[in-house]
Amino acid sequence: RSALYFRYQHAYADGISIMRMFMAMTPQPHHIEYASKKKTTKKQKNNNALSLIPKLAKSTQEILLSSYDHKSLLKPYIWQKLSTERVVRWSQAPVSIPELKILCKEVGGGTTINDVLFSSLAGCLRRYCEEEGQPLQNDITSCVWVSLQGLNIDPNKSKVEFGNNIGAVALSLPITTTNIFDRLAGVKKTLGELKESTTPFVVNRILTVVGSFPSPIARILWKWSTQKVTLSMSNVPGPQTKTMFGHLQMEGITFVVPPQGDIHLLVCILSFDGRIYITVTADTTAVRDPLRMCHLFSEELREFKEKVEKR
Repeated sequence: RSALYFRYQHAYADGISIMRMFMAMTPQPHHIEYASKKKTTKKQKNNNALSLIPKLAKSTQEILLSSYDHKSLLKPYIWQKLSTERVVRWSQAPVSIPELKILCKEVGGGTTINDVLFSSLAGCLRRYCEEEGQPLQNDITSCVWVSLQGLNIDPNKSKVEFGNNIGAVALSLPITTTNIFDRLAGVKKTLGELKESTTPFVVNRILTVVGSFPSPIARILWKWSTQKVTLSMSNVPGPQTKTMFGHLQMEGITFVVPPQGDIHLLVCILSFDGRIYITVTADTTAVRDPLRMCHLFSEELREFKEKVEKR
């Protein structure tokens, strides 16, 4: 077995753009189906633009006035530099994409795979902190990165180019909710509200403006913004078929994002060939055993599957 390690500066491209470039280097057709966008008339576009103005104003106000996230085991310091030691661990989830789709249908109510993944992450963080003897007393906020260019990674159907066309939303994870289905309902409700939000676009514009400032000022503003969340999360779709790189068939793929600002914990989820891979990158002052966190995430998914099948 062999592995290919590819490192790049995030300033060049976001995860979706890099995945498209990777797909462009693989030789075979991928036969991936994506939801097509609905066509809109010029009148509809004008009406949509007018209706966006109050939404944009509301999103901007919410971002600027949002409070710092609570201090906890996962966010031990406020306005303090990260340590120099970072740890990265990853694992494959025990439940496949096809299995999750079936489970979501059995739960009903339009439950999505993302609802289940984020709910399982909340349960995982809850259990980890309890095992460490520092149970969380409050729900925590996760910064979830959102692609503004869609999720189509097929290079034949989308542009293959560098660039960061992403935004972010603040997702409250119901850590204090003990029941697995109540936790899922809470995540689903919040995600449903965020889907109608203009926050990702506003965050994208703010990041663009901050990036134009002198470096010392930009760093201060970035640090200020990262106080508002406990962890950062990325969810990138990969190829859902057997994939060749050169003359070798790939067995798995994952990606890593290092801690930045005052965020001690980053979770990355990637789907590949019907499987789910989770990567946890952590500052050791906050998470001393990220591999255990990966295993707890898998246990949460396994428990969810068992409880749904018993209903």
